[in-house]
Amino acid sequence: ESASPRGFLATPHFVYFTVDQKTGPDEVWRTDGTNEGTYKLADGRTDEAAAVGDTLFFNNCCATGDSELWQSDGTPAGTHLVKDIHPGPEPSAPKEMVAFGNKVYFFAQDGQHGDELWVSDGTTEGTQLLKDLLPGPASPTPNIGVTGHELVVIDRMLYFRAIDPDTGHELWKSDGTAVGTALVKDIHSSHNES
Repeated sequence: ESASPRGFLATPHFVYFTVDQKTGPDEVWRTDGTNEGTYKLADGRTDEAAAVGDTLFFNNCCATGDSELWQSDGTPAGTHLVKDIHPGPEPSAPKEMVAFGNKVYFFAQDGQHGDELWVSDGTTEGTQLLKDLLPGPASPTPNIGVTGHELVVIDRMLYFRAIDPDTGHELWKSDGTAVGTALVKDIHSSHNES
């Protein structure tokens, strides 16, 4: 069987990628370009991953179904759960990760809020909800003919798509703080479905 490597993510010293095990969970691997430096780190995928320096943040989704935020410094010993965002067996399903400064931003759900914007510095305490864009259990995830938030960093600002009941799907931005996370403009102000 082929390993079918995919989801390549380059860092200063490694390339992280996903290996398809066919009969088992997908696995996160790393390579430094040598045979000895190419090995498995954990179950999971790099499709929804981001790197801060050589540190990989990824969704360890595959072994138990309880997908949560994990990180790796490129060694098996340095690969571990960052935080159980949705405590218990339910997944927080972190996705759409992007590195911004020395942190990673992503969307996840904790069981009390919907699929909301989170931030992590790689510590349990430093992994928290950045802002509840659509208060309550609902999610600001666009779901009418479009999918995803499409997080992108440009000129020290994070831009993404989100939805709220007043403006519909619109362009948002964040400077990495809750106060600095806001609607850029209600482009279609005549209705709530831009």
